[in-house]
Amino acid sequence: MTRARAGFDRLGGIEGGRDVVAVDVLLPLVEIQAMQASIEKAHADIENARVSIANAQYEQELTAGRLRISLIVNAVLLIVGGVFYSGLLSETEPWLSQFRSSIAGPVPFALATIGIAIAGSSLVFIQNLNSFLRTLFFIVIVWALLIAGHNLFME
Repeated sequence: MTRARAGFDRLGGIEGGRDVVAVDVLLPLVEIQAMQASIEKAHADIENARVSIANAQYEQELTAGRLRISLIVNAVLLIVGGVFYSGLLSETEPWLSQFRSSIAGPVPFALATIGIAIAGSSLVFIQNLNSFLRTLFFIVIVWALLIAGHNLFME
């Protein structure tokens, strides 16, 4: 039994064989409606696939852009950090050499170590930090690592 005939039987069927002409006309109409529904579903599936592909391409371009920005920022930070620690700026910028001497010593090293411990444990153990505090803790960790690294490698 075809799908169209089953659909026609659900609609009322043939009563005693007297609607044979109606069956011959209605069966093709039911089959056409079933085909149209299948075609509409296929069109919807194709459109969903197109949207998914477009979203994937957008995400890929966005990720590539973020990677480029990250590489540029890292390169600039590497160059600036190398100039900062090489001492090239210390002769021309007296405030920079004063800053470098002020973060050297046992007290800044101890404070940096305590800062790393507190900020790191806060990031690990406190689950519901808002983004401002999370960013603040990351900044504290970065500065503490810079100060501790300066004290470890410059002495």
